[in-house]
Amino acid sequence: MIDHRLITFLELCKQMNYTKAASALHITQPAVTQHIKYLENHYQVSLFHQEGKKLFLTAQGKLLQEMASALLVDSQRISRILSESLQRKKDLRLGATLTIGEHIMPAILNRYLDEYPDTDLTMYVRNTQTLLSMLNDGSIDFAIIEGYFDKSLYAWHRLSREPFIAVRGKDYPLPGHTLPLETLLKERLIVREPGSGTRNELERILEENNLSIQSFAHRAEISNLAAVKSLVRQNQGITFLYEAAAKTELQEGSLVPIEIEHLHWIREFNFIYLKDTIFQKEYDRFFDYCKNILSSESKTGNDF
Repeated sequence: MIDHRLITFLELCKQMNYTKAASALHITQPAVTQHIKYLENHYQVSLFHQEGKKLFLTAQGKLLQEMASALLVDSQRISRILSESLQRKKDLRLGATLTIGEHIMPAILNRYLDEYPDTDLTMYVRNTQTLLSMLNDGSIDFAIIEGYFDKSLYAWHRLSREPFIAVRGKDYPLPGHTLPLETLLKERLIVREPGSGTRNELERILEENNLSIQSFAHRAEISNLAAVKSLVRQNQGITFLYEAAAKTELQEGSLVPIEIEHLHWIREFNFIYLKDTIFQKEYDRFFDYCKNILSSESKTGNDF
């Protein structure tokens, strides 16, 4: 069970205001101050400093926040594991972004549940930003994500490297076979919602080329990947996505890659969890399991 003073510290990190932290915790403001002073005396460091009316974490405060966050999540998981042990079962909660959740994980989880049938498994398919929030608050144990995240804040392993491509419907009119990226700007871009890994990657690629989503003459924002692909198949515009997310459509020919001059994009799918967790070895074992299955499927030529 985590020390209640660390819980006060984490709430103050979240609120950065003693009054708001006290209100959220249903304790008095002097109690919050007392808890922080106790921690500073105990660890012999300053955790916060004030500039005017604004509160800031010190370098030591940031370190404690990282470790205390992992400790809180681990404490919650320990309680869950102890409860599950009475029923002799194992619980696994993970998150995956849409491309990974729909096209990579099903085959892995099918094998895993065959080998470990007593496991109760929950997989949340959400966008990258939502999964990071769920990881931080302990709603999931680990996540497998596409797109950008701050690698300094998490423990992570690269699961795979995936092509990121532009596609059109088979009858969508485009001049020539290989086009400059700028030529596509007059087309309608059909794109995922903000916060999705696919959109994050597209935004970063466009930024590298001094462009943005707003550079396209017409845009349609759709939060469902299946709907995005359906509109592109019906020649309503073009989109950018991971090749793995369109493998079936590419094989059957209903979607066609758009070749872009001088550009070939490869992006990472990453397995992430909180730094300093006591469950690191367990999470690493699951990562190795995923990696081994991906490797074996690749050698046999099977697609996910």
